[in-house]
Amino acid sequence: MKRFVLSLAITITFLSGSSANAQKIVERAAADPRLFALEDLRPGMKGVARTVFAGSEPQEFGVEILGVLPGFPGPHQSGIIARLSGNNVEKTSVFAGMSGSPVYIDGRLVGAIAFSFPFSKEPIAGITPIQEMIDIFEKGSGSETQKAKEPRPVSFAQLAGTEWKPMLPKPACPATTTLDRICPRRRPGFKLLGWNGSARPDSHLPSVVPGRRPVEPTDPTCCLRPCPELTGAKSKPAWTARLEKVVAACDRLGMVVILGLFYGKQSGTLKDEGAVKAAVTNTVDWLLERGATNALIEIGNEVDLENAFAHPIITTARCHELIELAKKRSQGRLLVSTSLIMRDAPPPAILASADFLLPHGNRIHGPNGATQPSPHGIRLQVINWRSGKGYRGQPIVYNEDDHFEFDKSDNHFVAAVESGASWGFFDYRMSRERFEDGFQSLPVDWTISSVRKRGFFGLLKEITGA
Repeated sequence: MKRFVLSLAITITFLSGSSANAQKIVERAAADPRLFALEDLRPGMKGVARTVFAGSEPQEFGVEILGVLPGFPGPHQSGIIARLSGNNVEKTSVFAGMSGSPVYIDGRLVGAIAFSFPFSKEPIAGITPIQEMIDIFEKGSGSETQKAKEPRPVSFAQLAGTEWKPMLPKPACPATTTLDRICPRRRPGFKLLGWNGSARPDSHLPSVVPGRRPVEPTDPTCCLRPCPELTGAKSKPAWTARLEKVVAACDRLGMVVILGLFYGKQSGTLKDEGAVKAAVTNTVDWLLERGATNALIEIGNEVDLENAFAHPIITTARCHELIELAKKRSQGRLLVSTSLIMRDAPPPAILASADFLLPHGNRIHGPNGATQPSPHGIRLQVINWRSGKGYRGQPIVYNEDDHFEFDKSDNHFVAAVESGASWGFFDYRMSRERFEDGFQSLPVDWTISSVRKRGFFGLLKEITGA
């Protein structure tokens, strides 16, 4: 996970155009009483936004304007920074499914929630102004004037000019890899790519071409972290319908889905420990009813993160209880684990109960900071995990690592494979990167069109001899 990278949650990227066009939009907004002009916003203004927290009915929550950042997150754009409030927001913070939620002040449309700061102590959101969205629709996707211009950097002095602070992002779904020793049905050489479960059910599921390896841009997405907004024990039908499509598509190709159940602050939408347990058992039942033998369960994402989960039973100290619950419910027909970010060995209870191990390499870095890779750190992490009390020879699967350097003779990918562990390519679109960058971020460009993508697949080809 990189520092100071905003997690963009709406498919609005670069805007460009003449000042004359921009002036027309401003004039139209001023003339339309239904729209709230960007230049009229002031810090401290309060309004409401609407989104669906549970069921199908939208609910309102409070919005307080903190400021406007011109030229951010891209050229010819402005980002409205706001603090959200309300009982539901206090539990969920800003989540991916909130993308596009309309924001109103005095009954006039300001814009839509677009990005978040997931680890902020307060629910701080970024809002795309309505004028910019109108501009996108008027220009059309094929407009020559909509081509991206070179992005300009935004200084942290500018970012610090308001009360909010940029924080570390966490994309809803890390990339993952198959398990050689657990799933013999899979085709050799497959690499599972990431997909954010907040997309529409059909829009980002690529067509499947039988017999092709995942180095082809037409292969399906295979890591799903549905993160349903639950207040009790049942998932939304739209989520399960989407999941069923992904699981079935992967099964046809002999591919494996690592299905994550709980993710950080979104766990707060479950009302109590009983709902957490019910979510586990209902997920197991749903998978078994469909004969989904190509699904592996990840109870929680990075359960050792401090203050990330609303319910103690999901965290490191007690997560083994949910692992055992899922294993018992499936009568051994499903394999279960949880992911952790620690360098040292997990607690003995997790090592003893997990069917496979899911370390994350995000915090394995060199002395110069979080972005500096440390291949020897990966080797040490594998040694530590295998040396832990309770380890019984389970496969080790890095299903998230954001250190690359694929052009170097030694990197995290090479270190993991040499250590007998598989490695997951966590490729998200970083701040101010192009549409072509990042399999992790919506909208997804499935072509192998960036330096990172080409570097990864080139090294994968070299290692596998494909």
